[in-house]
Amino acid sequence: MLRSVKGFFTFISIERGIMLFMITMGATFLMAEKAALLRAIYLGFVAFCGWSGVDAINNVYDADLDVKSDPLRSEYTKNLGRLGLCISIIFFVLSMSLGAITGVQLVTVFVFVGIIAGVVYSIPPFGSGKQYTSP
Repeated sequence: MLRSVKGFFTFISIERGIMLFMITMGATFLMAEKAALLRAIYLGFVAFCGWSGVDAINNVYDADLDVKSDPLRSEYTKNLGRLGLCISIIFFVLSMSLGAITGVQLVTVFVFVGIIAGVVYSIPPFGSGKQYTSP
């Protein structure tokens, strides 16, 4: 059980997601004219979900490359199979939905652009999932 939880946390890189959550909260406080704790938490969660989706899809396509650098994540990702893609899509949909609920179009646009950039970075033939071979 504990190994599965640790595997999932490495699959979505929870520590980086928390870092983005905190940065987003800080940025919200800097931009707000008055303390807006709930808004900051909400936008932090939007960023966390977007990051988790992008990192999950990257790990799905890099599972073979991660065997040496992070064997636990690689093994966990391979065991997930297609469920890994489903988890990524769930995070994408959650992030887009929460972004749209804000009613601020730029939030939704930035979330969408971030997702597209993450997908392009991760999925072959453009992304890191494609192994480079020297001539």
